[in-house]
Amino acid sequence: MDVVEDIFGTALTDTLRQTPYNSASQFLSLFGSEKPKPSLGVACVFQTFDVSRRVVESGLPEPIYLGDGRHLAALFSHEGDLVLLDPYLLHTEPIRITAADIERGSAKVVVPAAPVRVAADGTDKPSRLTARYHRSGDQYAIRLEYSKFSRASNGYVMSRIFNLLSASGFRMPLAEMKNFDALPDDAVRAVLTDPEQTSLSIRTLDLELRRMSEVILPLQGYARGPFVPDDIWVRDFEGQVNRQSSAAAQDVWPELEAATQCTRDDIVEHLIAASEVYRKIADPNLDVAPYSLENE
Repeated sequence: MDVVEDIFGTALTDTLRQTPYNSASQFLSLFGSEKPKPSLGVACVFQTFDVSRRVVESGLPEPIYLGDGRHLAALFSHEGDLVLLDPYLLHTEPIRITAADIERGSAKVVVPAAPVRVAADGTDKPSRLTARYHRSGDQYAIRLEYSKFSRASNGYVMSRIFNLLSASGFRMPLAEMKNFDALPDDAVRAVLTDPEQTSLSIRTLDLELRRMSEVILPLQGYARGPFVPDDIWVRDFEGQVNRQSSAAAQDVWPELEAATQCTRDDIVEHLIAASEVYRKIADPNLDVAPYSLENE
């Protein structure tokens, strides 16, 4: 394998294994009484900063960051190609848009992603991340489409779509990759309580990047009173959703504990504490849409 290609791939793999996605952590980091354990993970933006740090510390130039609202991906230049890394979208291979693609003005790149689910006939069905590149003049757009295999529908289902525009690109030195420290409080609160965020959750992968586990606290009804542990749900490797206290959820907890290096009680306490911060800073006269708890 090319040494540079190995740097991108290793950085991506290490972030996926060591830095879980956690939409609750920034509430406690910014407004809580103490910082959460780093092993519990970070929000998607900071996953992107994490993978960028790993690449840059291996000796490559810093990327530009392309945004889509509340989301960022890292885009590196390498020998005329563009290499995109976006750990939130769980791809297990870097996305490379070649110099020839750039010259032509369009490209479609499909790479495998986690989780790898198993169809009824026993065949592996990796998730997919599709990148569609289109250039017009000196501007370009990259559309990212993440899909997972659903046993319920016996086919692939689109889960996330982001449209990244070169016009949104910016650079940020590693030293400035902090928890929104440069933003005023009202801007931070607006980002954290955006209505598109309908849950607080932690999502982890096993070391082989096949099995994904999630623990989820839906936020609908936050203004009516405090959440309790039984408001929390878990989603297993195959996409089945159950209350965290149910017998069906018990096989999921060891995977979450191993990936976060925290106990089940620690994880539950973390989500409940973050929900209390959410209730304090969110508009009490509004609500968010229901979080889908259907099996995948």
